[in-house]
Amino acid sequence: METLGIILAGGNSSRMGGDKALLPIHGMTLLEHTTAVVRDCLQTVWISRRQDQPLPAGSDRTVYDSISDAGPLAGIAAALQAALTDGRFNGMLIVPVDLPLLTADTLRPLLQEGRRLQQPVCYGRNFMPLYLPVRSEILEFIQQQLNDADSRRSVASVFFPFHGIQLAEPGGNALTNTNTQAEWQAALETGPGVAHGQDFH
Repeated sequence: METLGIILAGGNSSRMGGDKALLPIHGMTLLEHTTAVVRDCLQTVWISRRQDQPLPAGSDRTVYDSISDAGPLAGIAAALQAALTDGRFNGMLIVPVDLPLLTADTLRPLLQEGRRLQQPVCYGRNFMPLYLPVRSEILEFIQQQLNDADSRRSVASVFFPFHGIQLAEPGGNALTNTNTQAEWQAALETGPGVAHGQDFH
């Protein structure tokens, strides 16, 4: 069976001041760049977006959150439901769109260990990128989390109950997260070959 690549790109980007998936990098959008990085590892790549967001280029399919403003778990649940229905996949490599310095070489160990163990796999306390097995019991658990108003609705809350494995964090800055303009500009300055940034203001 295949491993499915999932790019989470449906966030509000409120701290960035605009849709960070559309930020320019290497002559393309950040979403297109992230799709290319994941496609270097996997044949099939889907995008998780909201219904009101522009459709991405370069993906094989777009899945939409069934619950709005519920964070990454909503996107993961939608992708997991679609993957189970599709029937071709036994695992997903889940990648958030806001890691502009991410490389395929960083993703491959997660993919290798996830496929071997068929358990959730991440780097240290960075719960994404994440390898997640495609299993109905994981979907049911996530749906319970989403429907519980008192739930943390965090990726960590799903990772540990299914015996997640935390690999040693990779060296360098590949997991640099960018949620604000300051973080984006810092990534542009430190990342090799990153295109000039865009300011939403």
